[in-house]
Amino acid sequence: MAASSSSSSSSNIVLVTFAIALLVFTGSCSAQLSPGFYQKRCPNVFGAVKSVVKSAISKENRIGASLLRLHFHDCFVN
Repeated sequence: MAASSSSSSSSNIVLVTFAIALLVFTGSCSAQLSPGFYQKRCPNVFGAVKSVVKSAISKENRIGASLLRLHFHDCFVN
């Protein structure tokens, strides 16, 4: 019976420690999204994406609508 009490106590300590760690780490993380992210990291990204999309649309007209649908259905969570 003493062994059961000891293992129960150990599992409670582990559970409490895990819960505290989870609370500490959850409070410190947040999304770091900003509209100007690519201005510093990759300033030419918009031009590169625009040229690739234009090229794809010139090859297949429907790709523009497909990309727009993909963006709205897969990127917006609301």
